[in-house]
Amino acid sequence: MSVRERSLQRWEPSAESDVDLSLEQSDGAWNQFHANEQKFGLSTDYDENIYTTRINKSNPRYRQQEAEAARIAREIEGTSAENPHIREERGLKDEDDEVDEEEK
Repeated sequence: MSVRERSLQRWEPSAESDVDLSLEQSDGAWNQFHANEQKFGLSTDYDENIYTTRINKSNPRYRQQEAEAARIAREIEGTSAENPHIREERGLKDEDDEVDEEEK
C-alpha cells in the first residue's frame, strides 16, 4: 500500500467570519458548559454518579472489595500487551520505540 504524503496547510477562517477561532490567543478560560448555556440556552448539571458506580466507604466489605480491585488491577497491568496504546498507558513504551503516532 503506497501512502501519498501531503504538506499540511494552516486553516484560515473566511473574511466574513467574526469569530476568533485561533488557539494562539486563548487564555484557557473557555467553559463549554457556560458557552452552551449562552449560545443555546442549555444548562448542564453534571453528576458523576450517573457515569460511575458510587463507592460506599462505610460498607463493612469496603476494605475487602478495595483489596480485590487492587489485585485485579495488578493482574491486568502485569500482563504483556502488543497494542502500542495499551503499552503507552501502562508506561511500557520503550524509549527507543520509533513508531510514529500515525502508525499506531
